Amino acid sequence: EIGGSGTNIKHSWESLVSAVQMHIKSLNFGYRTGLRKAGVEYQNAYARIKGDHEVEFRRKDNTTGVIKAGRVLIAVGGRPYIPSDIPGAREFAITSDDIFSLRRHPGKVLVVGGSYIALETAGFLHEIGIDVEVAVRSCVLRGFDRQCADKVEETMRNMGVKFLKGYQPKNIIENKKEGDDGGKAAQQQQQLSVQFEIAASNKGGERIVRETREYNTVLFATGRRPDTSSLNLESVGCEVIMMMT
Repeated sequence: EIGGSGTNIKHSWESLVSAVQMHIKSLNFGYRTGLRKAGVEYQNAYARIKGDHEVEFRRKDNTTGVIKAGRVLIAVGGRPYIPSDIPGAREFAITSDDIFSLRRHPGKVLVVGGSYIALETAGFLHEIGIDVEVAVRSCVLRGFDRQCADKVEETMRNMGVKFLKGYQPKNIIENKKEGDDGGKAAQQQQQLSVQFEIAASNKGGERIVRETREYNTVLFATGRRPDTSSLNLESVGCEVIMMMT
């Protein structure tokens, strides 16, 4: 659902978010129904390892329980990662998990990263008329076939997506107007200044250039980390090796 009718079609961000949220709810309902039909007991709860062959869980209402099993399969997936060493990133930036929960229009968007999720997000935002820039440290789609990756970048450039190659965000600052109390009107007009460092080469060698650009939304797509920190895996001798995906 994009809003508008006839030949005067204009995209509606609010309609898109509402439609996506309804679709996600229907998927979750379908999964729960499928589990129930298959005879699988489903607990909507946070779980952690209690001991050998024991898992304890806590529901939203703080009621708890323990499940015993001969084997415990860990399949918790990952969470998008926002770097902690960039001031303002975790305060003001979002991830691909958040984009369809954003109640305000994104405005001008900076996507940080060259992964397929970064390019996918930048591509669909551009196609619905949103101004998008993609900050890439080196190359897009690292690890993919180079010829295919370069073709994807070329195609997106020809479509109008702007790439900032070699740009590394170093600081994100919220620009508040005088009298801004953080209310709804202010959120609708969020202004962020992103300070970049760019490696530039000249006859004297490489030097660092600094540049500041303005955005309404900054989205990090710089990998995911396994969501295992609260599982207490170490208590049963399970070694955890953190790897970014």
